[in-house]
Amino acid sequence: MDKTTRIARQMIEDQVKQEKAKTDRLRTARLERDASTAAKPAS
Repeated sequence: MDKTTRIARQMIEDQVKQEKAKTDRLRTARLERDASTAAKPAS
């Protein structure tokens, strides 16, 4: 594998990891918000 291909693949892998981390963070925040909203009685 040449150097350019290796660097490009590494960049793509890094981007995928960042996107997954963001998705996981947003999912956790949404679940916490939904749990908080469900726990409060509606007035």
